[in-house]
Amino acid sequence: ISERNEIAHEDRGQRLNVLLESLPTGNASRGKILFHETKATCTLCHRVGNAGGRLGPDLSHIGAIRNRRDLLEAIVFPNATIVNGYENYLITSKDGSTHAGLVHRQSREYVYMIGIDQQEQRLSRDRIQDMKRSPISVMPPGLEQLFSQEALADLIAYLEGCH
Repeated sequence: ISERNEIAHEDRGQRLNVLLESLPTGNASRGKILFHETKATCTLCHRVGNAGGRLGPDLSHIGAIRNRRDLLEAIVFPNATIVNGYENYLITSKDGSTHAGLVHRQSREYVYMIGIDQQEQRLSRDRIQDMKRSPISVMPPGLEQLFSQEALADLIAYLEGCH
């Protein structure tokens, strides 16, 4: 790990500590409403139970495997850890067009991607010039800035209760 990465990791840790200390106790019922409402956009990509998208990991049991700090880190620093199978790929076609999203499945002839619009694209392998895994998550950074401290705490309380 380079010195630059170590400093960035330390800065992330310090920011998480400050945020954790300042977060009030959350209300899971309000967090559930927030998770499923449009402003939060969580359900565009994530599922809980039978509701939500499939672009991001299913969070139905996230509270059983992740603690409050882990959940906060995933929201504040989505690029810190990307769940296997949910990596963002960038594909450049020979005609110069670009495509971004999750590689949903592959065959000998095609790569099937799901974009942020949840639509599947079929890309012919013989038309692909370059295919790279992106170090950037599909989940945008800064989502915590959309919420008040109370709303962020509520959202985390909801996710902690997902078992």
